[in-house]
Amino acid sequence: MIDDTAPVLTVPANVTVYTGAGAAVCGAFIDTATLGEATAVDNSGIVSVTRVGGAPPGIFPVGTTTLTFKATDGAGNHATGTQLVTVVDNTRPTLTAPANVIRAATGITTLVTDSELGTATAADNCPGVTIARSGVPAGNLFPHGTTTITYTATDASGNTASATQTVTVNATATSVCVFVRSYIANAGIANSLCVKLDAAAAARARGSVNAHDNVIDAFANEVDAQRRNGTLTGAQADALIALARTL
Repeated sequence: MIDDTAPVLTVPANVTVYTGAGAAVCGAFIDTATLGEATAVDNSGIVSVTRVGGAPPGIFPVGTTTLTFKATDGAGNHATGTQLVTVVDNTRPTLTAPANVIRAATGITTLVTDSELGTATAADNCPGVTIARSGVPAGNLFPHGTTTITYTATDASGNTASATQTVTVNATATSVCVFVRSYIANAGIANSLCVKLDAAAAARARGSVNAHDNVIDAFANEVDAQRRNGTLTGAQADALIALARTL
């Protein structure tokens, strides 16, 4: 009697694993216990099962690997089946933003070039990480105060990481004077205010705190007078006084 009955093969369930936090390779280690074993039965009672490709234990790459199992009986009849092993990359890139930047203002806005800002760096367990930057003002012209720049690293699987850099532009007597002259057309009044700004900065440099504070108070009183007569809006006056007090 000829045995032409193929074995009955049962393959393990498909498996999905994740690279996990801090992975160093673009894949995942999978052992035999995780994959499971195929089983087969045959009418002859004699059957062997072999696995083709991706034999554990070992590193399986990100993506889907197909494992093929083959059951063969003593008469050479065989049956095949497959198991899908999927490795999902959920490892975030590592991202380092450039150092924070501090500049003295040169005018209403201050140019901080890309080379001065520096470059963020990123690494990932898989190739293909990119870095995007947001928050840089048009023309790299930064206003007074602190601006936050956000860097975002994105890998080929869509995992992201973010880091920030701050750019602080500190007011100077010169930069505040530029604001004064842009708001006040009367050259005499503008000159009077700018002289006070220079005097306050000089007093601060000498360590004369009282002299500095007195000059700033005089500046604020003169600005308030321009507010009252309608030369300055409330917002303009408040901005000038706030900037002057940082000198």
